Amino acid sequence: MHEIDAKVTVRGRQKRVTFPHKLFMDYLAAWYLCKQNMQESLKRAFPTWDDVKKHKEVVKTCCGLMKGREEVIAHIVNVFKVAIMRVEWENVSIFHVFEYDIMSRIQEECKTRNPHFAVYPLYGCSLSQLLNTAKLVVIRDLTGEEHDAALPCNAEIIIDIHSGRWDRGSAATGETHGVMGTLQRHRDHIIAIYLEHGRQDVMDHVTSLLPSPSLECLYTDNCYIPKEVVNSLAQMPQLTFVKLHRLKSEGETLHGDLLVNAIKAWNGRSKLQVLNLANNYLPVSVCCPLLVAIAANCPCLEVLDMSYNTLSGCLAGFLQNPPPAHRKLEMRYTDLKAEDIESLATAVTEGNLQCLEKLIMNGNILGGCLAGLLQNPPPALRELDLWCIDLQAEDIESLAAAVRAGKLQHLDKLDTRGNNLSVAAVTLLLHALLNTMGDRKLKLYLGEDREGITIAPREHQPPEHYLEKITDILSFYAGSISLREFLDRTTEKAN
Repeated sequence: MHEIDAKVTVRGRQKRVTFPHKLFMDYLAAWYLCKQNMQESLKRAFPTWDDVKKHKEVVKTCCGLMKGREEVIAHIVNVFKVAIMRVEWENVSIFHVFEYDIMSRIQEECKTRNPHFAVYPLYGCSLSQLLNTAKLVVIRDLTGEEHDAALPCNAEIIIDIHSGRWDRGSAATGETHGVMGTLQRHRDHIIAIYLEHGRQDVMDHVTSLLPSPSLECLYTDNCYIPKEVVNSLAQMPQLTFVKLHRLKSEGETLHGDLLVNAIKAWNGRSKLQVLNLANNYLPVSVCCPLLVAIAANCPCLEVLDMSYNTLSGCLAGFLQNPPPAHRKLEMRYTDLKAEDIESLATAVTEGNLQCLEKLIMNGNILGGCLAGLLQNPPPALRELDLWCIDLQAEDIESLAAAVRAGKLQHLDKLDTRGNNLSVAAVTLLLHALLNTMGDRKLKLYLGEDREGITIAPREHQPPEHYLEKITDILSFYAGSISLREFLDRTTEKAN
């Protein structure tokens, strides 16, 4: 499809080939794909879910053509399954990535042929029938009667429950003739569980399905979590994605000691890539052994979010021997101390954070103790979030020195909002960035500016262009100019 994007467009644009309407292009592209070696063409045209969304009309047209329909549906369902399991969307639930207009069309096409994909409840079909005939089934209701319980299961199962729209009553977890009985018999086929706002009755249902030997993703947001769920993690080292977020469980916010023991039980065999424990308000007494256990038993970990837990003095245990592929460390409002920043700087110096791309530390008061880290940042760093951490002039000088020395060659996002920076400090940093950026672009956030400023290569925009805009932003948020004056200046520069 990238060849089509490059050479074909609608009428009115200066390209090599034009069409009076994009639907002509979509139809011809779909026709072309169905005439080729279908398997190879689909892999090349739609390798990711983003490609499917971009060319969704081509996908739906392919589904409508008789030739290759089965191959198209099978490929799109597989790409969808990979997309919802990947680590890039750790802060988004399945509801937001689910493309109903694409997948609903595929589901309609499947009704008359072999159903590769289905969502339960589906009118006229029992869950057992869907599990027997489909390849991937998303379940949005855990209640209901079953009439074909003896049918074998040939599908992979995703459980996607949102209590705000699941309010059909609850069935007993021991029921053998209902939906829960069917799921308990086929728990080996469950690959993902997504729960938002899960009440106790929902979690009691889910607890009876764990541990599952094929489960890869466990996503909970604002849920009641019984200790049985935490204990079950010990028997599921195959998990690749775990999010236990903003929990409501008995006693403390999360069963921290049980979680530490469960991670230790993996004994270094874990395949975990993403671990999100944000908003659990765990104390230091839990976080210190927890971070040590994570470092020792999660060798494949790439993303760790410990925001809104107390990490004071805890980072050393994790950073002495962090997972080698670790690329994102998120620690918002974790009460970090100077010794934690020293541990970060030491880990970088010793080469323990070679793959770290995103470092997010906003909401920690760290002004004046960042020089060691900012002078020698992680070499692969792409995003640095220093929002509201009381940055001082010496910290900005250290950051500017690292930029001039070429130690932040991959940086494309820098957030320094909420730090009361002077115009002189910002000017120093800006000149360093403009003189070393080459062909890169960087998103810079200052003051309370939510939109940020995109800094283009120096030959495209002179330093004065940014300095005037930044001066106005800082002056406005410092209260030295009025809102009307700020808007007038912005309008004049836009014109």
